Amino acid sequence: MTSEEIKTLLRYSERQSNHIMPNEIFRDLQSEPSIKNVNHIAFCYSYYYLTSWLYRQAKYDESQELLTQDVLRGILGVGKKTQAYDYLIKKNGVMEAIGYLETVTDYPYAVELSKDKPVTEPIFHMKSELEGMELEEYFKNQRNFKVKFPVKGFHRSRESYEDNHDDGTFFDAYDFHLIPFEVFMYCVSNSKIGYKGFYLYGYLRHKNDIYGSQKGRYDVSVANLSKETKIPQTSLERLLDNLKSFNMIETVINMPVVSVAVPKSKRKANGYKVNHHSLFTTEMVSYEKAKRMTKGEYLKSQSK
Repeated sequence: MTSEEIKTLLRYSERQSNHIMPNEIFRDLQSEPSIKNVNHIAFCYSYYYLTSWLYRQAKYDESQELLTQDVLRGILGVGKKTQAYDYLIKKNGVMEAIGYLETVTDYPYAVELSKDKPVTEPIFHMKSELEGMELEEYFKNQRNFKVKFPVKGFHRSRESYEDNHDDGTFFDAYDFHLIPFEVFMYCVSNSKIGYKGFYLYGYLRHKNDIYGSQKGRYDVSVANLSKETKIPQTSLERLLDNLKSFNMIETVINMPVVSVAVPKSKRKANGYKVNHHSLFTTEMVSYEKAKRMTKGEYLKSQSK
């Protein structure tokens, strides 16, 4: 789907842009042994983003068509018949087992913000509240419809879940990273970025939040970034190149020359800065790169 098709399908409004993700999602997904590979980690991250956004914005009734799992797969760029991800998102699947989602039949048909509390909190008006009322007729074609309840949006820990204490990202914003919905739409509608690039952008956004106030970027070698994200280095380099080419991220080159001959004491990791979605490009553009030299070329340049 294109961004415009997603906007039309979900009846998107700019006031619904900002969405908060819990920082621990990276650790929880990367450390879960039942997730088969990093592509599935990236899919889980993107799927949770989408389903939690849909719930927070009460989009199930507002959207142009019923938001079935096939429709959600289509938004993420995954074929309807693809079964490789079923074990992750099905009822009692991996995402539910690790406490991020639940499959439920009740869902919000509208949401408003409270006005009588020190901190503005969402008030969800649920389908179940309409039972026995005239408006129930409106939902007659959705009786067997199920949605994913975003547990982390309501409860940040097992303890708060069991105590029914609302301390999740919808209510108490702490230890989080914010990703505008425009970024999500841009990524999943761009075949060179996709949900894998969205996962990497989200990780760098998270790290920029931590280190950006000091340096305006996150300094890390490709080798270490590969370890942190679980993305194989060759695939990571290709994905970083795509993010740079569409101006989603910028590289601060801390080592202008790359060569095996550069002493380890002089090697510096590059810095990565995420850009606002208004700076993303529709076409691939060139960007500054470090100069690569052979061992002989580097030694010759140092002897001058």
